[in-house]
Amino acid sequence: MARLSHLHERKWINGLLAIASVVVAYVLSAFFLQIGLWMDLEAKMNFYRGGAQAAAVVLGLVFFIAMFRSKQVQQYLSEVYYELTRVVWATKEDTVKLTIGILIGVLITSVVLGFVDFVVNKLLGLLYN
Repeated sequence: MARLSHLHERKWINGLLAIASVVVAYVLSAFFLQIGLWMDLEAKMNFYRGGAQAAAVVLGLVFFIAMFRSKQVQQYLSEVYYELTRVVWATKEDTVKLTIGILIGVLITSVVLGFVDFVVNKLLGLLYN
């Protein structure tokens, strides 16, 4: 059982690192493309867009490898996974009840603020006309 749990933990940690690496690559790609627009690098360099995206992907892979090899990161993510397995999640019924309560609260607040806006708008309309 402990071995299966460890494999399950590794799967989630590696998946998290992969998702984080994709996010890093995406953000870097957007950053490089924005820099290219600001400095008009696409006109100065023939393959700037492709090169910027390739550099972002390579840096995303470097990020993944660096985090995958880091013992501190692995230990931290193992502790996070362990704590998440100990969380007592709300039941479906509780979640539905609380969601309905929040929606009703938002609806009431929206109606009250809409009414106040309408009254203030009419009062200011009378004042300025």
